[in-house]
Amino acid sequence: MQAIAVFVSAASGHRFLAEFLDVGGLEMVLGMLSDTKLSETDRMRSLQVLASISNSGYTFRQLILDERHHVLDSICSYMESATTEAAQELSRSVLIGLGRGNKRLMHLQARLVAALDSPSPLVQRTAAQVLRQLVAPGMGAPPPPGAAGAPGAPAADGRDQLVEAVGRMFAGTHVHVLYEALELAQTALEKPATRARMAEAVAEMLRPGSYAPAGAGAGARAETAAHLDVAARPEQYARSGAEEPLERVLAAGADRGATDAGRRQAAAARLVAALVRAREVPRVAARAEVLRELVGRGAVLGLLLAAANIEHSESAKHGIDALAVLARASPEAAAELERLVGPTWAQTFGADPVGAGLALDRAALLRLLAAAGCDGLLRPHERPLTPPSLAALESAAAGHGTGEEDAGGGGQGLRGSEAAEGGGESQGAMVS
Repeated sequence: MQAIAVFVSAASGHRFLAEFLDVGGLEMVLGMLSDTKLSETDRMRSLQVLASISNSGYTFRQLILDERHHVLDSICSYMESATTEAAQELSRSVLIGLGRGNKRLMHLQARLVAALDSPSPLVQRTAAQVLRQLVAPGMGAPPPPGAAGAPGAPAADGRDQLVEAVGRMFAGTHVHVLYEALELAQTALEKPATRARMAEAVAEMLRPGSYAPAGAGAGARAETAAHLDVAARPEQYARSGAEEPLERVLAAGADRGATDAGRRQAAAARLVAALVRAREVPRVAARAEVLRELVGRGAVLGLLLAAANIEHSESAKHGIDALAVLARASPEAAAELERLVGPTWAQTFGADPVGAGLALDRAALLRLLAAAGCDGLLRPHERPLTPPSLAALESAAAGHGTGEEDAGGGGQGLRGSEAAEGGGESQGAMVS
């Protein structure tokens, strides 16, 4: 295979290449590529020969793409079993080269979307990169006639499957996979054909279907506070003379008992912040429409719930950050925030997002929503308790300052509940 690759890739090797294909060279290369009994190195060499054939011109590329050879299926199968960076990189470049202008693009998209659920982070990353480079530019185009009924093709045009797969990737913990998922989601939001579906998915991910038991989040909120406060004021931390290294404090926002829903919520909040801060021309051009779509789908309430999710430090951290940048960038988002929580808290949050965000838990958020008449927007599982009247909550907060009653969590804010969990002295003066 190494010797063949030398001749096939040579500038004057077209005659040899033609003779090689005439005697069944392509079938031999595909057979080696599909033979799982061979070593990964040998299969990779066969893929290198296939790449050289593809790069030799349009005629040879069309010969490779003949449906009788099932080349794309063979390359996808190899990609899904490859375990090295080099093999994944080669698979990525060959799939992108063969996929452009291919009439079987919908079938390739279905294979790649299925690969996004692979247990291997390398495979997930490669599939996401190919989708972003190859399939994403054509998302806005209608599927070709008969594509929906093609074997292995998505039921319609694969948009719903792609959005759902990105949502599942958001629950991952591998940093490279999460980066590719965020990039792919931003690309989907750019395209008018997938914008509404992706925005709806992001808004839903910001509102997880369940929360950790009450009282499980004091440690997570302390980590969030440390991370946000030090990240916002590193000079002040340096002057404080604390012995804990700054890097370790900044790393204290790591999850405690993170769930898939919590990781999705955190990733969705990161996505909103990334959209606001994007500098790429296509994303900047589509930003106003994308933000308007997100606000219309309820992203502001979702970010408030993320900021108040004290059971998951990453959700709270990214929720506070995303809500702050979104309210500054979008007049619609700022107006929606005022409508939900009232102008007083909205102005306080705008002046000091970290301080106001850290004082927020779900009980405090319920009080703010109830005061503005918007508590009916919450789903049953999003309520920390059966909501009494605002006057009753305020009375409970004013009249009970002991650690034991703080632990009940009725109308008290974050600070009182933390005191109760710590078992220390009364913190009634710090009730939110």
